[in-house]
Amino acid sequence: MKHTSMTSRTNRNRPRRYFAASALLLGAVFACPRASADVGVVLEEALDNGASRITASGHSAVYFSNICAESPVKLRLCRGGEQGSVISVYEDFGENKNYGWNVVPLNIYMYGVTEVNQRPLIASEKIKKALEEEYRQKYLTEYCPESCDSNLKADWRSTVGAAFNRSIYIFVVHTTAEQDLKFIQRMNAFPNENHFSAMRRNCANFTKDVVNEYFPHSARADFLNDFGMTSPKAVARSFARFAHRSPDLEYHVIHYAQLPGTYKRSDKNRLGTELTFHAKLFLAPLVPLGIISIHETLPVFFTTYMLTGRFNPEHEWEKHASVEATELGFQVAAAKNEKDKARTAEFETKMKIAKAATVGDSELWAARREEFQSFIDQAAKNPSAPKISSTKRTFKELDRAGTPTVDEDGSIWMELRGEDGARKVGIGANNILSTGSNRDVAYEIILARVTRALKSPSHSREMISEFQDDWGLLRQAHERITLSTSVLKDAPQQ
Repeated sequence: MKHTSMTSRTNRNRPRRYFAASALLLGAVFACPRASADVGVVLEEALDNGASRITASGHSAVYFSNICAESPVKLRLCRGGEQGSVISVYEDFGENKNYGWNVVPLNIYMYGVTEVNQRPLIASEKIKKALEEEYRQKYLTEYCPESCDSNLKADWRSTVGAAFNRSIYIFVVHTTAEQDLKFIQRMNAFPNENHFSAMRRNCANFTKDVVNEYFPHSARADFLNDFGMTSPKAVARSFARFAHRSPDLEYHVIHYAQLPGTYKRSDKNRLGTELTFHAKLFLAPLVPLGIISIHETLPVFFTTYMLTGRFNPEHEWEKHASVEATELGFQVAAAKNEKDKARTAEFETKMKIAKAATVGDSELWAARREEFQSFIDQAAKNPSAPKISSTKRTFKELDRAGTPTVDEDGSIWMELRGEDGARKVGIGANNILSTGSNRDVAYEIILARVTRALKSPSHSREMISEFQDDWGLLRQAHERITLSTSVLKDAPQQ
């Protein structure tokens, strides 16, 4: 499928195909109850390696809450209990046909697992490859036979566990089932062919075209700041600004923090002028040639970006982490417009409370750090519990000594071999404290994860509710170790 505007295509057989498809789709609308539906612009941070480190553009895709994968190359409406999907384009998926796009269930796209409660608590290349192979065997055998498993550069791998190596933001608005059905019809009717071009038909162009199908002119390129290209950040920025002007769309931002582990931390997305200003070294080789003057050029780039291109996804998430927070923002603006100081203060207080309940604030995170330090001081009295200093090596040691495996229900484990024999630990949220999971290693993993969260900047940190889940796991793990130590101490000597 071409990544230029989908509305510009023509096809001689289109009327007949549309008539047949429309009859089926209209039947589906009236046969099924109306479902809540959303579409969102996915903005993935830039990887800190390879070409991505130079361009800092990251990746763009589209999220749907009510559209799911009939197959990796065909769409359908979601069924009860399904969590939606992400559709994206890459240069080369490495499949048996040169497909233009793939659609992947949301949980697989973010974490590599089918159920969100199975999500890994740590990330490494070994774990990601194990989950990639699990996905390939379950969903891709028709499109990616066993021989393609050897292609480690195939882009289908990027659609499995994206949160392993970068933080991700999704800028979401409400849609209708009719809009989703219309989009499904269009995507399934046209050939799924690859026409990728980094300059004109890249991932950001695709995302822009898709959301503009739903809401015309809602997303656009920033040719001034991106030097004629379309970037992921420009599309996200324009779509967010469109949502700011549309109170009825239930706008909110979802954040998936990069999983802690052995991957390098991802970096913030940048526009062209922004990147140039922040990375003066890329201009340096051109100065001796007389092509540009940094002294004259950088102020131009800086001014252009500051006046027309500023957008911080992290701040956008903090302000709009829930539909409630967005609605309160509209109420604050209305109260300010009416110069009603009392109502303005009231709604601003409610906004602060809503933010603290989802994202957290500086005071709340400071309290969590203090609470954690108290926990560590208390845990230090237990000689059998791992010490906080040991967690700095936890992720690397697990990666070095461990072999990840995926069981029949999709849960992921790590088998460890060392001088003290073989051990097995669950590394998913659902099995890290389950029967058969080594209690000492589990405790160490959770401790390292909580430590990383409390030391990370906000764009690398999960929502406060997810941190609370980790905090609960840490307490349970500590109780298991304490109880086990107590039982051994009180056992009669032989």
